[in-house]
Amino acid sequence: MALLSTIEPAACNKIKTLMFSKNQVVTFYDSIASIYDLIIKDKWDIIGGNNDKYWLIKYLEKHEISTILDCGCGTGVDAVSLSKAGYSCVGCDISKQMLRRANDNANKYDAKNNCAFVNCDITKLSRHFRTAQFDAVTCMGNVLMHLSGGDQIIKALSEMNFVLKPGGRCFIALDDNYDWVENLLGTKRVIFHIEAFCPSGQFMIPIHIWPVESEVVRSQVIFIYIGKDREWTITKFYLPLRLIFLKQLLSMMKKAGFTDLKASYVKNGQLNHDITKYWITSTGIRKQTQILIEGKK
Repeated sequence: MALLSTIEPAACNKIKTLMFSKNQVVTFYDSIASIYDLIIKDKWDIIGGNNDKYWLIKYLEKHEISTILDCGCGTGVDAVSLSKAGYSCVGCDISKQMLRRANDNANKYDAKNNCAFVNCDITKLSRHFRTAQFDAVTCMGNVLMHLSGGDQIIKALSEMNFVLKPGGRCFIALDDNYDWVENLLGTKRVIFHIEAFCPSGQFMIPIHIWPVESEVVRSQVIFIYIGKDREWTITKFYLPLRLIFLKQLLSMMKKAGFTDLKASYVKNGQLNHDITKYWITSTGIRKQTQILIEGKK
């Protein structure tokens, strides 16, 4: 609250609660598309400066890859980064508003020649792409957590397998280490995640609240956004999420037909292939630790 008191907003001019139904994920991301790049500003800063130092770019250099499908691309941060690195990349997302931002970003970062975007559901990739069309598929962030259950996740992974060439690679990343939550299931604990972003005189504070009831949690996301005119908006969302643990993801990728599975984790922008360190320190690295699973078709 100290941050809010120093800003002295003119008025809280909008307060709204959005309750989700069947299209809850689309509604959520359509609603925050205009401010989403503020949340991932650090990633855009890397692309605008030292794109070749992005850990994903450095890792893909070890493989013979030229064409990539980026699933759940959002505003295009990974697709644009891959395109700037010389890959031919197609980004797909279920939110049309996020894709509009992605196209704008591709133009902004001079990546449009190697980059295209398609509005589609990742559980129905075969309706939009040919079999064996891509050398690699990436799915970065918490995209899979928005699917309703294990069957839907396996369906999405199977669709990714479908569009891969024989020997192609699939790279799945989860934004956070959720394994530490597994022991808390059913304890009625409530977890808070608060961040603050202050670019160019604007302020945004996303507060993520979720009760640890089961693997499917009804999380609450509150965005406090203060514009340059000091008028501010509070928007509250209810968004179901499915927690995915590392062993579950490995099992689901195997069921989807992937082989040679490898697990790594990313901390402070560095990829570590010694997953035993992840297990040893799993209660200490919690947030800002991406889990990367690689599978081969």
